[in-house]
Amino acid sequence: MGTLGSQATVEMAQPPNLASAANFVIFGLFAEPRLEFIFTVPLGIGDMSFAPCAMFPIYFPLLFTYTNNFGPGTCPQFLSSTPTPWSSPPGPALGFPLTMALQGVIEESPGVYVPTNMVIYEVK
Repeated sequence: MGTLGSQATVEMAQPPNLASAANFVIFGLFAEPRLEFIFTVPLGIGDMSFAPCAMFPIYFPLLFTYTNNFGPGTCPQFLSSTPTPWSSPPGPALGFPLTMALQGVIEESPGVYVPTNMVIYEVK
């Protein structure tokens, strides 16, 4: 949780089962996900807590791409990234309440892509 006027960073760690740097994408939702938001990502990747913007770009900016180094996406990304390990610069100090959920897809081992844990960031 953040407080009004504070800054935050987002980090993506190196997967322990991958010797080389991993590619990843972090998706966002300007809301707190509910059970009905659960979305199964195709290609056997698994379930996410909300649908990625890449699947439903018509809902941008409610659904958005935070950062993506897999390649071109269907929604604009807020930050560029490099493969893991990666850290965002400090975000802007917000002066208004906000709830945002972030969840990524990362290469966990060679050729295996999995969803990350979801993080809910609240500014109060």
